[in-house]
Amino acid sequence: LDFKMLHSLDRNLDGVRGRSSDSIAQLVLNYNLFRGGADNARLFQAIENLNQAKELREKACRDLRQTLSIAFNDVQRLKDQLEFLNQHALSTEKAREAYRQQFDIGQRTLLDLLDTQNEYYEAARAYANARFNQITAQARTFAGMGRMMATIDAVRPDLPTAKDVGQDKEAIDPADMCGPIAPVVTTFDAAKAMADAPPRINPPATAPSR
Repeated sequence: LDFKMLHSLDRNLDGVRGRSSDSIAQLVLNYNLFRGGADNARLFQAIENLNQAKELREKACRDLRQTLSIAFNDVQRLKDQLEFLNQHALSTEKAREAYRQQFDIGQRTLLDLLDTQNEYYEAARAYANARFNQITAQARTFAGMGRMMATIDAVRPDLPTAKDVGQDKEAIDPADMCGPIAPVVTTFDAAKAMADAPPRINPPATAPSR
């Protein structure tokens, strides 16, 4: 819909001597009666693109929730696991010290002492690996929650904010965002695991050599 105005000044127009002027005001409506279905095709294409974008958003939300749930459960699982690994490392350290004292008085062989030393090394390494995995799982959890940079205090002072780049949450429809869903926490029955574990058998002490 266009509004047009026209004013003309002429002299000796169409063989008529003298001056003449015309003023015209128009309201012009342009409407496409038929364009071969091109308008409907563009409309359907836009709807298809919108539906595809929604499907991609839902897939991204599912992947994020799954990754966050796995990372969160890893943090909880490794927290419980570290307690057992720490107890195991302490017990093997005490056993190593006891074997060393018994070796000094001839009640243990060098092979027994080396076995306890190797067991203590494996227990300490398992604890260190579990601690590293726990820190990694914590980092994945914070990253999935969008709090990684704030947690490690790594925000640069010259970094633009989300509002500066037009991505602030106030301008985003909440329906278009991934809704918060609490991860499902898996439980571990430590008492049952300890009851089902086979008993540890230490090698008998050897008689003092004469």
